[in-house]
Amino acid sequence: MHGEGDPDPDDGDDNDNDNDNDHEGQDPKGGPSCGEQGKGQAGPDPKTGDKEGDDVDVMAKAITQERLLSSKRPADPPWVFKNMSHQDIPIWLMVVQDYFERNSHLWTMEVDRIKYALGRIEGDDVAPFKDTYRKKMSGALGYKKQVRLEKWFMFE
Repeated sequence: MHGEGDPDPDDGDDNDNDNDNDHEGQDPKGGPSCGEQGKGQAGPDPKTGDKEGDDVDVMAKAITQERLLSSKRPADPPWVFKNMSHQDIPIWLMVVQDYFERNSHLWTMEVDRIKYALGRIEGDDVAPFKDTYRKKMSGALGYKKQVRLEKWFMFE
């Protein structure tokens, strides 16, 4: 045995017994030993099917149904603004902002919002504004970059 001052080489449990079966079938880390890994863990039962796969299908259907019944639906993209007589720019800007707010997970940066809105502007009447704004905002083609143009309130 051990002397009085000698450290006990085990884990501190004084009820050591080499024939102790408390940890039988487990490796030292607490999991099943190599010989025990396959016991009691058969694959899917052919009679009942894959229960885990069935649970995933049920959950997917529930999520789909919840999304369909959700009161907050993603907004449709705003129409293309062409500066026609029947188009009103404040209304168009409001529709664009609504689109961004209802799809906020897609539009997190103001610069990306402005670039998208500029892409929804077409026509000969608005092309000079669109092109100049984009060049000044990015500092492209010899234009001095104006950081203040990267803010939505400036774009409005």
